[in-house]
Amino acid sequence: MTGDFTNYIGHLTVAFIFFVLTLFIYPSIVPEGIVGVSIFLLTVLGSALVPDLDHHKSKGTQLLDKIILIYVIFMCANWFFNLQSKFTFSLDKGLFFVISVIVLYLAWIGFSNMARPKHRGITHTIVSLVVYSVLLFYLFGLSLAVAAFLGYLSHLVADRHLKLI
Repeated sequence: MTGDFTNYIGHLTVAFIFFVLTLFIYPSIVPEGIVGVSIFLLTVLGSALVPDLDHHKSKGTQLLDKIILIYVIFMCANWFFNLQSKFTFSLDKGLFFVISVIVLYLAWIGFSNMARPKHRGITHTIVSLVVYSVLLFYLFGLSLAVAAFLGYLSHLVADRHLKLI
């Protein structure tokens, strides 16, 4: 990374400044209530780490790897303890499920180590910023898409790395 913001703390700081500016410039886009504001803020902060997912040592990559591992463990424990489903206990189905989840996790680790784009490549472009924001718009609506846009943009601004493609 170039510039003064050479670590994730710098990116989170710039993202937080973007969040505060949004509160003053366009407060109606931020949901009301402590939960709404918190989700908006966490989306801004989380999105500020997304462009560096192309770097295997980035804080965003480390967090995502841990989140996926926790999800895998939760899904296996969920099957084992039969917490959420009403299906009858079946060793064959359960074993297949656990093996599938573990294989998917190993595939993620392999993909993230072998197929990662070069740092400051496609993930540091305006095209990726727009694609990411549009994806979140379709999944979660306008407010979180704006939060995602702000966080991602803050990263590109902090890196002083605004390129179209």
